[in-house]
Amino acid sequence: MPAIPSGAQPRFGPPALAALIALTTLVYLNSLFGPFQFDDYAVVATDRAAQGWAAWWETLAQRIRPLLKASYVATHQLGGWLGHATLGHHLGSLLIHLAVVALAWRLAFVLSASFGM
Repeated sequence: MPAIPSGAQPRFGPPALAALIALTTLVYLNSLFGPFQFDDYAVVATDRAAQGWAAWWETLAQRIRPLLKASYVATHQLGGWLGHATLGHHLGSLLIHLAVVALAWRLAFVLSASFGM
């Protein structure tokens, strides 16, 4: 990763990141309590390996995307803790998207600083 010049300030600083996070959250709000859609039933809602760690572990050797399935287990358990299965999955998805927004903002900052922008 290129070194960031000392004293470099992002062209669009933390207020821009906050606005991006708020906008991303706003876009997701209407989906939080929505039902599962399309392939969610086969991939998440009815697959026991997406609902519990023991089943996930038992089928680990047969999976091509074990980390994805592990995220389903974690969000399924979050939904169980919240008392709303789909809410857990939607919150997990929102958190992943917010992390990607923050990482993309950081990458843009590093690249703009390295090019003197």
